[in-house]
Amino acid sequence: MSGSVRALGAVLAALAVLTGCSGGAVSGSPQAATPAVTTPVAESESATTKSPPTTASGSSALSRIEPCEMFSDSELAQLGVAGGEPADTAKSRGCDWTKSGDYGFGISIRENFSLKDADFQGGVPTPVEIGRHEATELANLGGGAGGCDIYVVITEMSSVQITATASGLKDTAKACAKALVVARMIDPKLP
Repeated sequence: MSGSVRALGAVLAALAVLTGCSGGAVSGSPQAATPAVTTPVAESESATTKSPPTTASGSSALSRIEPCEMFSDSELAQLGVAGGEPADTAKSRGCDWTKSGDYGFGISIRENFSLKDADFQGGVPTPVEIGRHEATELANLGGGAGGCDIYVVITEMSSVQITATASGLKDTAKACAKALVVARMIDPKLP
């Protein structure tokens, strides 16, 4: 999926300025039947309504998590996907999964990224319950239909992002439902 995400990035860059969860210039553009991962970068207001944890211990524990190894075989079966494709960038470690013709999702671990510095490109994130971590949801980042991001606060300076895209690029509700399932599945595994 890494190659598909890169190809999709070029298309979305032409449609809207989107940046990667890495804080780098990784743009994503969904295409029919192929999910894309799009994410914000620094320089905006807080994405959350609660105060995030202030300790750095979560960040160091986060460094030990391998994104592509976050799911058991039974969890992958429940999600309807096989093993993920590494999707690391300059400022995040990530992994992408695809269920061909249905949906795809990616997880990006950002050890040095505060959501209070995120640029949501005019979108308004809303709080969402995933378990023990503070999280927000943002549908259609950058104005495209069919995508949904959930941002999980680990510490004041670290976060995890789940991005889901529904195939066909029009079903935002489906993308948000898939992102929420993934967020709730990984929440207990996060520091």
